[in-house]
Amino acid sequence: MGRLELTIIGNQGPYSGPGGACSGYLVRSQGATVLIDCGPGVMPRLQQHIDVSSLDAVVISHFHPDHYSDFLTMRYAFQYIESTGRMGCPVTLALPAVDAEWFLREIIGEDYKPLFRIVPIEHGSRLEIGGRVRGGDCGLVLDFRLMSHAIPSFGTIVYASQPEHGSRAPLAYTSDTGLCESLEEMAASSHTLLVEASMQEGDAQRSSAGHLAAAEAGRIASEHGVARVLLTHLHPAKLLERSVCEASEAYGGQVEIAAMGKTYALREQLAEEMEDENEV
Repeated sequence: MGRLELTIIGNQGPYSGPGGACSGYLVRSQGATVLIDCGPGVMPRLQQHIDVSSLDAVVISHFHPDHYSDFLTMRYAFQYIESTGRMGCPVTLALPAVDAEWFLREIIGEDYKPLFRIVPIEHGSRLEIGGRVRGGDCGLVLDFRLMSHAIPSFGTIVYASQPEHGSRAPLAYTSDTGLCESLEEMAASSHTLLVEASMQEGDAQRSSAGHLAAAEAGRIASEHGVARVLLTHLHPAKLLERSVCEASEAYGGQVEIAAMGKTYALREQLAEEMEDENEV
């Protein structure tokens, strides 16, 4: 499969705390570099890991500002890169099809549209990035699922090149969501689940629909045999230790905070490995 990595650029929501950043997740294979979400604080932190010119694609999961607002300044960076002759082709920009025209008009603007190859995403959409374009190195395959949120929000299942039949994806990112069928599918199909955990015990009943409590995230992961659970979209005013404790108890094992600045090696769980585990 080759090297596949996830770097957490930001993990907070719906706003960032002191020195923090909202949602931003960098996924890299040997043949592709993709940023999923670009919330407040992501742009400066991203540049601690890569040159923006190396991005092949940007994915915006949904049109809430804590998931896209730093794109307003990122477009200036792409404009500068283009002016220096370092942009070989437009950057792929994957957006929810619903209200994509609004985003293009109000957030990107006419002067910047030529910098991007716009890909509208819907439930079941697939996007392939990199691969043979770079001499045969493995690229990335992104499958999108509509989640349960106040506005259309898309989770992303990430594979290195074409998925093998019956295998678990290296990564699934839930975006913002409440309990739903797509969440169950993502948990059942992934080795590592990057899952929102906005709420904690005691405040779940007072929250609006479209978000998960840490215990719910842990339970879903446990029921579907997820190997590694990374909690994200964490409220900056809440104790992270409490979220970890509640999620771990429901999961029946240790879960982790998706730590800002940390890089995680990802792996695909092949069908034969799952069969071996089931036989034990």
